[in-house]
Amino acid sequence: MKRFKALAILLIISLQLSFAFEGKSVTLFQSDENERFVYGGIGIVIGIFSPADINEYMEDQTSHLLITSGTVSMFSNYGVKPSVTVRPHRIIEIGVFGEFSWAPKFILVSGDESYYFSFTRVSPGITPKIHLPFGTGRHSLFFAPAVTYNFLTFKDSQDNQDFKGNSVGGKMQVGFCLDFRKMLLEPFIAYDYAKATDMESGYSDFELNYSSFQLGVEILF
Repeated sequence: MKRFKALAILLIISLQLSFAFEGKSVTLFQSDENERFVYGGIGIVIGIFSPADINEYMEDQTSHLLITSGTVSMFSNYGVKPSVTVRPHRIIEIGVFGEFSWAPKFILVSGDESYYFSFTRVSPGITPKIHLPFGTGRHSLFFAPAVTYNFLTFKDSQDNQDFKGNSVGGKMQVGFCLDFRKMLLEPFIAYDYAKATDMESGYSDFELNYSSFQLGVEILF
């Protein structure tokens, strides 16, 4: 009899906790009826990187110059990121995007001579994004791994030399989603892996390394 009473009490407590968590979950994670299912987006990205083979190449090409200020090395890149996102639920979304990044290097020399190098990247990709709502549930912290395919090109305008390579890459992105009803604002930080070996110039094992630590913001509307 005592065992039956104990089981009955545990069952009642379990049911109460279940209803309590269910109510909280519905409040926290339910989708707003006015929310859209599909979003278009545009983002800007600044990356910090160190493409070792490219920097070594530029130093060799300009070794006969006396550099009085600045550096020959590339260390930053700048990009835009258009996207289309499907968000079937407040805590999950799937997005496709294209990232277009550019890293220029201008070296101005007295007289008519000048040097221009550029390292560009075109990367279509797909990403699932997991949201963890906080506060009232409108805003969230998100985690977004991504798979990309990278088309990398380094150009030396002085010698008309091109280095090109393609490869599969990846990205891990963490940020905040701030819901302003008519638009979503998403500041983020990310590590982006994008690396390939040159296939066209004839240089042996010349590495095109666009792997970067990134800081950016995206607007979904």
